[in-house]
Amino acid sequence: MIKQILHSLGFNQRTKAKQNSAKIGTTLTRGTTEPTDNATWDYRSLIGKLNYLEQTTRPDIAFAAHQAARFQSNPKKQHSDVVKWLGRYLHETSEEGIILQPDDELFEIYADADFAGTWNRETVGEDSDTARSRLGYIIKFAGCPIT
Repeated sequence: MIKQILHSLGFNQRTKAKQNSAKIGTTLTRGTTEPTDNATWDYRSLIGKLNYLEQTTRPDIAFAAHQAARFQSNPKKQHSDVVKWLGRYLHETSEEGIILQPDDELFEIYADADFAGTWNRETVGEDSDTARSRLGYIIKFAGCPIT
């Protein structure tokens, strides 16, 4: 998938790579005065591929991919620049991400709960936060987390 994205953007071995998935402190805007993007690649298609990557193996690109996805209907130059930045980041970090390696185990389920463990009879009248229950769980199939 990463190779498809890089190919779509026209990257090659001399492409300048990036160490961060997004410019720190930059939030995309509609950019009404900016020219419309006239790139040779399909913006929506690349956003779909980036969303797929972010949901499966690359959660580190989630923020930048979602920022760029907000402007699919009318992408401007600044939006295309973010997609190119993400492509350069993926080029630099192509060996990273979540790697799932199934094993022979079937289902594994881990759960933990604390049913109002911080409840205190003396302070319950004045502090409603003392009666909170907490729950956490993970379900794995073949050694890979599914929920």
